[in-house]
Amino acid sequence: MADMTTAPDILSVENVSRHFTLSSGLASLLTGEQRVLHAVDGVSFSIRAGETFAIAGESGCGKSTLARLICRLDLPTGGAIRFLGEDTAKLDREGIKRLYRNVQMVFQDPMASLNPRKSIHSILSRPLAIQEGLSGAELNQRVLNLLEDVDLNPAAEYAQRYPHELSGGEKQRVVIARAVALRPKLVVADEPVTSLDMSIRGKILNLMRELQEKYGLAYMLITHDLRVLRIMSSRAAVMYLGQVMEMAPTKALFGNSYHPYTKALFAAEMVPDPASAHRTRGELLQGEVTSAVNPPSACRFRQRCPFRKARCDAEAPVLEQAGEEHWVACHFWREISAN
Repeated sequence: MADMTTAPDILSVENVSRHFTLSSGLASLLTGEQRVLHAVDGVSFSIRAGETFAIAGESGCGKSTLARLICRLDLPTGGAIRFLGEDTAKLDREGIKRLYRNVQMVFQDPMASLNPRKSIHSILSRPLAIQEGLSGAELNQRVLNLLEDVDLNPAAEYAQRYPHELSGGEKQRVVIARAVALRPKLVVADEPVTSLDMSIRGKILNLMRELQEKYGLAYMLITHDLRVLRIMSSRAAVMYLGQVMEMAPTKALFGNSYHPYTKALFAAEMVPDPASAHRTRGELLQGEVTSAVNPPSACRFRQRCPFRKARCDAEAPVLEQAGEEHWVACHFWREISAN
């Protein structure tokens, strides 16, 4: 994997939060307490040009909400998201159009993200017509080129088909073709292979890497599959209950993770890695993810952490540097890593 440490940042996420005030229910009426869902809470990271940055964590940790914020499908409650230096929440109409040209999304369910009433040609031609004003023979040729780029051949035949006439893997290739149609600088891929058969997943991941090399794309990859994280990303952040627990180069996470949550995720996945020999069954998580509605104060992971101490109940840990580009939010990561 190419060294991206000197590449410039194209995306900067600065202390971003997204809270949802829930409608009044029986519990609110009885207690008088306002119920707030903390989907994303104080998240910061950056993505460099041409790299693959992964976000990992259990379901409900805020990964998909974060993806929607970055693609400006929703706006943050607090903090700022800057793409090429511009605050995306403050863009005017032309700025939003420019953003959508450079930031695209691949959704988890390809069938849900394709209009069943539109042909593949119509689906792929729309962004080219709107953003670049293409029409006629030039537009048709660009559509055929896109289909060839994602290995849907003969392209002319696939262009006339409808989504229901394609397999799951073929649908996802169309979704990827649409995402790269405008040669964006960043593609946000939300669990891009989860809905696919195991036999197809590797082919789609290989396709994504080929397109990354061809067009110089950066990916923000949302995944709960640590095998996908390992083979695709150069850096990764591990989220829990709306917050980043650990962030590091992927090799460092697999070789020497510090946060007990990261260790538990790897132990649960049983990722085959010689460096994981120190993991024990005792690191496996107990219990379910705590509710993001009015989450606990101080350390959010403490209720499931085997290393919990009094300080965890009283004080929220902040991300502190544990190595080169390695950050961890745990009061006792030094003691844990020494064991």
